[in-house]
Amino acid sequence: MSRKTKKLQRMTPASDCRCDCCGELIDLDGKHHGPKASPGIVWDALDRHIEEHWGRPELVMGESEPGGPPVILRVIPASEDRPFYTVVTKGISEYPMEAPEGIWNGNFVELVMCLPQGWPYDRDSINDPRTCWPFRLLFKLANVAHQDGGWIGCPYIYPFPAGGYKFADDVNFATFLFAPPCLGSSEEAWQADVGEGKSVNFLGLIPVFESEAQYGESHGPGRLLLKLWDNGVTELLDKNRPAVA
Repeated sequence: MSRKTKKLQRMTPASDCRCDCCGELIDLDGKHHGPKASPGIVWDALDRHIEEHWGRPELVMGESEPGGPPVILRVIPASEDRPFYTVVTKGISEYPMEAPEGIWNGNFVELVMCLPQGWPYDRDSINDPRTCWPFRLLFKLANVAHQDGGWIGCPYIYPFPAGGYKFADDVNFATFLFAPPCLGSSEEAWQADVGEGKSVNFLGLIPVFESEAQYGESHGPGRLLLKLWDNGVTELLDKNRPAVA
């Protein structure tokens, strides 16, 4: 996963965000004032679900790649109940993924990642490789999900090269595990009914070390997930934590 990435296209207060799909305004309440990105996915339903379970955003970032969906990151501020930032994608579920055979209703997803309180995301730091990599990772995965044969599900260890990915100079994680977002949210947060008989699954993103990924490959990602949870590892990023396997 290359660190040589282009700058984020847009970083604005949530009250002044324009959709990368159509260029129209999206207001603080998440209402899309332009054409719907897709008739199959109800954007307003996603916004209501995100705000109900994680909160209202104070900042949004938008990006689109050729051939990929326009994706918005909604950055939700820390609160007394949730003393950390929460970043939720909106846009991956615009298009269905090609779910593997036997997977039912697993072809629409959005991602959730939490960052420690104080993690910088102002205009100067958002393109700093030391701090922007979680945001770049979410944008990258939005496109991976729609590449030929691309699919992300739960629990699932993202394939990684020998030695793992290089996220940043001071980050030693090798890859990441997709899991239910358990931090400060109920099971009701895991799935949103967006109408027309379609549901969107929300997956937490847990960075893992190479030894943990190898454990998951040997014993199954479900066993790895339980070991992580037993040791207090969730979708809240802790780049200084010890490996649990």
